[in-house]
Amino acid sequence: MDCGIGPGRPGCAFSMTPLPSCRSLVGFYDPPHMGASARERLDLALALAAADWPISLLFAGPGVLLLAKRDGIDELRDFPAALGTLELFGVTEVFAEAAALERYGLSVDSLRIAVKPVSGPQLREVMGNQLCLS
Repeated sequence: MDCGIGPGRPGCAFSMTPLPSCRSLVGFYDPPHMGASARERLDLALALAAADWPISLLFAGPGVLLLAKRDGIDELRDFPAALGTLELFGVTEVFAEAAALERYGLSVDSLRIAVKPVSGPQLREVMGNQLCLS
């Protein structure tokens, strides 16, 4: 269907926009239980990924605590449990700030999902090569 633009082109409810050639980065910087911000960002990332938008995630500062395994929490309400769906949506690049992991006593093995720890120049490169959505 040729939609076009303008009043002379009726019958088109939407137009297709090509996806960007670069990946988009969704950042998580707040600790758990700081409102709905983290869940909203995860929902945004999953929605974009479902539309085949290339997405990466970055957990930095207190945001790395969202990745920690926790005992005794209802899995249906647990934010990190929802992270397990990322691979189903094709999100394979998940980064975590190495200094923050160390600061909060977390190791890559103690997290709910696989992440790529980044620090210093690597962190700047990750952020510089992607469109940041935060």
